[in-house]
Amino acid sequence: VIYAIADSADRESRSFWRIEVPAGTAEHLWGVDPGARQMALSPDGSLIAFSSNGSSSADNYLNYDIWLLDIEGQATRRLTSRAGPEVSPVWAPDGHSIVFSAPQSTRLVHSQTELFRVSAAGGAPQLLTGAFDRSVIQHRWPTAGELMFTAAVGTYTHLFVRRTDGAIEGVLSAAFNFGPFDARGVGSTIYTVRESASQAPELWRLAGADAEQLTTLNPQTAGWSPGRQSVIQWTAPDGLAIEGLLVFPAEYSEGDRYPLLVNPGGGQGTRVRNVLTGPGGYHLYSAQGYAVLTANVRGSIGYGEGFLTARRNDMAGGELTDLLAGIDYLIELGIADSTRLAVFGQGYSGYSAARAVTRTRRFDAAVAHFDYDEAELQLEQNLSTPLLLIDAAAEIAAAERGPHADSDIFFRTLRWFDRYLKFDGADIFDFYLVGEWVTGPNGWQSRVQRTIPDAGYSGLEPDDGRYLEIVVDFRPDPDAQRVRTLELDPTAAISLVAPDRSQLRTAGVVTEIFGREALASDSTTLMSIAPPTTGTSLVSLRLAFEVPHAAAEYRLRIAGFAPIRIWVPGGS
Repeated sequence: VIYAIADSADRESRSFWRIEVPAGTAEHLWGVDPGARQMALSPDGSLIAFSSNGSSSADNYLNYDIWLLDIEGQATRRLTSRAGPEVSPVWAPDGHSIVFSAPQSTRLVHSQTELFRVSAAGGAPQLLTGAFDRSVIQHRWPTAGELMFTAAVGTYTHLFVRRTDGAIEGVLSAAFNFGPFDARGVGSTIYTVRESASQAPELWRLAGADAEQLTTLNPQTAGWSPGRQSVIQWTAPDGLAIEGLLVFPAEYSEGDRYPLLVNPGGGQGTRVRNVLTGPGGYHLYSAQGYAVLTANVRGSIGYGEGFLTARRNDMAGGELTDLLAGIDYLIELGIADSTRLAVFGQGYSGYSAARAVTRTRRFDAAVAHFDYDEAELQLEQNLSTPLLLIDAAAEIAAAERGPHADSDIFFRTLRWFDRYLKFDGADIFDFYLVGEWVTGPNGWQSRVQRTIPDAGYSGLEPDDGRYLEIVVDFRPDPDAQRVRTLELDPTAAISLVAPDRSQLRTAGVVTEIFGREALASDSTTLMSIAPPTTGTSLVSLRLAFEVPHAAAEYRLRIAGFAPIRIWVPGGS
């Protein structure tokens, strides 16, 4: 038998139904309240406890109360009337009381979720988890046991039991996040959804030390090779301990610094969990060579009521302070490159990302993805960081083009980050061809005059693969009003982007010594191209790169110029 809630055809009311399985018959029990939610049948089957705000608007969240329906008499009465929402009613096994969840403080919009018990006969609710100081996620009261619940503990969700004497003890913890669960009581077999930093959500059977996976709903994850993911902690300037999640680049090498993407993640009564399938797609960016930091800034659940309600001043106020301290920590550790930082987010974290770039100029790029197209964001005039705004209208437009809307949004975002954190503001998806002039800084143009695969130089052999020589010309832009000296370090400012997006630095500048071609690879070489005093000046630069023998398409990147597409045929 299943008891369920259903909307009426006109959606003006909601009804309770009793469904016989497998017969498939349905009996209408009651229905006039459009705000009815989350029902629970009493042990004797005579009463239904439910929460309702009296209206069909789910946005009217603060006005949910616990009600009782006498099924036979078709009469309802209200059990709770606290300020704030009372939701998720669960009957005690004896049928004399009901446990529900509600915020600890009725004065604060975001306050820790606690468990309360109220008598079915009425009266004042009793707080059950006041001394626990962690936010409750879900609760059940097994018929043969004591009250059990899951709660947010930092970046994890653990399972607890409340003993009859009021003591609260851990049941399931470790580095796992536990979801919906069922059990006959503590000590019996527990069925639960479990996930971790390396395992996608699946249903598990847990009996003592034995753990059996019962489902394989995410088989595609078996072939994943994600970057390392770690929970880290740092200290904010005011001394508050902040916890976050760091996803390392997939090809991380200790000692190297990487571009860092920062997602505000937590705050406003939410949090970041240490799981593989995070909502930000962090591992997708990790696979592209980025480190990703997401933080449970002040205002996040899982750290107690004091942390959840800590003064934040305003959006992106104390929260931004926490984020910047985390960035400094990763720079200090030698992981993040301080010259390549970006911030991004969706929903509230999107607002935080957009506001952040009006408060600091430390970020080189930002992406803000909003859930509602009617949302308005007033940006201050001192905004200098390249900011990509994506709203619901753009997302809907992408969805109408086919089933790959999420991919479309991801690649738009990735393209933005690549442009400003890897390619000096040039769009890697926009390119010129060999022979075409490309406008660049200081009034100059450049072009690839020709390419020479399998080039050879006196007494030199590549370490692996072969040499590719690229001849680049520079000239003053005919349309430029002013031309200034162009300074380039060929070994630092010029690179060849490989198909896997790795950047190949020059093996050297081709020079002629005693009639023979050689490579000058002095990294301190600085090339200065001065404006011509009269007429038009053409300066040529011959560069050599080590490339594999296989045929491939490359992009030549010169700092300040758009990339140039170069096709290299297969070689010996």
